[in-house]
Amino acid sequence: MEPLTMKVMIVDDEALAVEDLESLIEWQDYNFHIIGTARNGRRAMELFRVHKPDLVITDVRMPIVNGLELAELIRSENELCRIIMITSYQDFEYAKQAIRYGVSSYLLKHEIDAQTLLDTILSVRLQWERLISSVSMVQEEYLRKLFIGKHTEAPHHLGTDWLKQLDSPLALFYLKQDTPYPLFPELISEFGIPLSQIFKYDQFDIEMSMKHLISVPLNDREIVLIYSITNTHQLWKVQQEQINLAKHLQKIMRQSSNETISIAGSVAASGKRELNTIFHRSHALFLKRWFNGREAYYTLEDNPDIELSPNTFFPEQLQEIQEERDLLVLQEKIPGYFDHIQKLNDPLSLQLLTSELLKKLDFHRNKYGMLPTKIANEDMVHQVLQIFHVDDIKQWFISQMNLLSQQIEKDGFSNLSRKTREAIQFIHKNYNADLSVESVSTSVSISVPYLHQLFKKELQQTFLEYVTSYRVNIAKKLLQENNLKIYEIAEKIGYRNSAYFSQVFYKVTGFTPQEYRKGG
Repeated sequence: MEPLTMKVMIVDDEALAVEDLESLIEWQDYNFHIIGTARNGRRAMELFRVHKPDLVITDVRMPIVNGLELAELIRSENELCRIIMITSYQDFEYAKQAIRYGVSSYLLKHEIDAQTLLDTILSVRLQWERLISSVSMVQEEYLRKLFIGKHTEAPHHLGTDWLKQLDSPLALFYLKQDTPYPLFPELISEFGIPLSQIFKYDQFDIEMSMKHLISVPLNDREIVLIYSITNTHQLWKVQQEQINLAKHLQKIMRQSSNETISIAGSVAASGKRELNTIFHRSHALFLKRWFNGREAYYTLEDNPDIELSPNTFFPEQLQEIQEERDLLVLQEKIPGYFDHIQKLNDPLSLQLLTSELLKKLDFHRNKYGMLPTKIANEDMVHQVLQIFHVDDIKQWFISQMNLLSQQIEKDGFSNLSRKTREAIQFIHKNYNADLSVESVSTSVSISVPYLHQLFKKELQQTFLEYVTSYRVNIAKKLLQENNLKIYEIAEKIGYRNSAYFSQVFYKVTGFTPQEYRKGG
């Protein structure tokens, strides 16, 4: 991260002394920027209130308002500003009184050279950066508490000026990284580059009447930006600037990372008192993001009646899905279910619908002896990570139902007897246990010889061949998709001895588990 530029003001009643300090080093080479100079303390305070320097270098002896008085005034208005006092030998003891005003360092007037000055300001800069980092963390935590409604007393060292700005009109931007719909939440956790690694918080300003005040990370994928509104008489202009800034931020995100963000913008006319309400209403808007797609921009002003408590999905349709046993009939009904969900515009209903459809999809896959949806094929992860809108979800389920129907027809599973399908279903549920032909035959209420006969006739495999093949297929997925140890994978698929598992795996695939993981 690039160092912050430190704004510097030099105060001395001797013009030559000011010029010497300005020319002694190349300030900008070390990320210092001289924003002004003053000949006395009164003029210095006028400039201080306008330019808000981070470092003030001041002489002790000056007319009107001396250096000690200036330090006291600065500290009463800004606890973060660093102060370096310039003094002579005879004034040094007097100047040390300023320590109670938080003077960071001293320079002896007749010993100042380029190296001494540079060493001093770099040392003070290090103090300042540590303080800024510490204060920023406290400010962020204070605001997080305000967001969730914990109105605690502000820590005294947050800065008077900063706290005053929080009581003035504010513009808020709630940034949320666009992530795929969480059909399988464990896949989403690895999606993309976290928002917190992409944005540089000191690059949010564009030409406008708002001033960036602070950025508050909520987690890796959500950030709240707060701006102070300098022109409170033209809020309509602020709202237009919010739209412009939102587009600017979305463009930065897209160009720098190929990631996208959605943004909820709002104005807190009464300052921090409104933060809790705005935060929760913005969060409620984001719950509906699957109905709007990527790179959406919401304004609370355009959504005054946003509900914080979602409706519930129609129970009769849920029951219909649960009871439907015919895959083709269910497939035909999917568009109607999603059309109804879009009319409801309700995220909880969408969640309930997708959950039931996933259960039904896996019910049919299991019924016909196929792997669960999540590990059905290698393209699944890629497909799921492309789902950002309710239409994408609908098309994915239609596609999965079509593929399943085709697979059933291709493999002839539709022609299996009921007892064979029940046996396969039992195997798929219990493959990680000590599975035996006796336990399976008992579960489906037929004899062991008859079960052997069914498998040989309908699947062209022995019972053991089918169980082994199914376990090895799951082992392949586990080897490809995670870092589990070989013995852990063996245990997960029903083998208590990892050496025996490796022998079985090699016999079926021609590779050891280690070779297969490396790309065999």
